[in-house]
Order: sequence, then C-alpha cells, then structure tokens
Amino acid sequence: MKKWIFFFNRVTTSNGLGLLKNFPCGFFFSGHGLPISHSLGCEAKSLSRQPMTSERILPEFREIFPDRLLRPGAKSSLRCLVTGNPLPQVSWRLYSRPVVEGLGVRIGDFVDSQGLLMSFINISAVTPEHGGIYSCHARNEIGAISHSARLSVFGPPYIHPMDNITVVTGDEVNVDCAVSGHPLRSIRWRKGIAVLFNGFHIDSYYDKYISV
Repeated sequence: MKKWIFFFNRVTTSNGLGLLKNFPCGFFFSGHGLPISHSLGCEAKSLSRQPMTSERILPEFREIFPDRLLRPGAKSSLRCLVTGNPLPQVSWRLYSRPVVEGLGVRIGDFVDSQGLLMSFINISAVTPEHGGIYSCHARNEIGAISHSARLSVFGPPYIHPMDNITVVTGDEVNVDCAVSGHPLRSIRWRKGIAVLFNGFHIDSYYDKYISV
C-alpha cells in the first residue's frame, strides 16, 4: 500500500493530481492547481502493515568487545553488534592486517530478529600468537565506524608480520609494534642495527608504537 503526503494531508486524484498505479510510489501533475515547489513525502507499507523507510542511517555499534587477558587454551569470542541503513558490511583486522580463518579462528555474522548485524570472531584455544589489537570496521554508503581493543594472552613475546610503509618526505607517520604475549617487559625499535631513541623527530609511546 502507498500514499503521498502533502503538508501532512493525503494526496487524492483531485486538484490536477493523478496517482501512478504501475510505480511503487509515484504521482503526476496535470499542469494546474498545486505548486510543485511545496514539500511532498511518500509513505509505503507492506502487506504485513509494517512501515518501510528509505531513510539512510550511519552505522552505529550496539555492542562492542572489551580488552581481555586470557591464559593459553582458553576460548574467546570477539563480537560487534551494528545497525545502519543500508545494513553495514563488517570486516576485521589484527593490527593492520585482515583477520583470516584458520588455526582455530572462525569469522562469521548473522542478522538477528531486530535487523541488527552481529559479526564475530571465535577462537577455540588462544595462544600468544592470537594476541594483539583487534579492530571491527563497519561501513555502508553513508559512512564508516571502527572499534579496537586488545586481546592479551599469557606467554612469550610474538612479533606479528608487519607491512612495508611508504610515505612522502616531510609527512608524519605512526607505526604500531605488532606484538603480543604477556607480560611484556620492554620493546625496542631499531633502524637497521641502530636502536632508535626519543629525539631527532622520533617519539615512542609506551614502547607500543613510534611516531616519526
């Protein structure tokens, strides 16, 4: 069922207006009567009498995952519950790299009864290699949001693979140390064989990332 609204009044087929039967929501002017410049709105309902809307909505998180500290062998589930219209697409990253399935890691999603998208990562038995900063990214045609939290696992240090970074001379760059394991006593940065210290346009923050 459909109807057109003009200044909160239902449009009829009088006063030079006609409804288009073969279109989901449309009408035409016969050339006289109603000024075209006024506000018009279209309201549509399905056969189930549930209102349908074309309003586009930014992604919004309804549930996010916190920082966690676990022992090896424990199960872990990272979940993001997100809404938006169109329904957002969700992707996961561990530091700067996409999370991939395998080694006890499973990625999935589903839409619940309220139309919210639940995306999750399940890890059957965590190891220090599973640790690090996980990010949930939700994007639709309107915009994008993200949430990050750290999963720490007791065990020796582990350095995750890091991608090369290309920047323009004079630009600032921040580089995360993609490390896991707990507890971590210290982290050192090197350029070649030289240890980097604060100064000469270099700053490190809690040893976890470096700004140049």
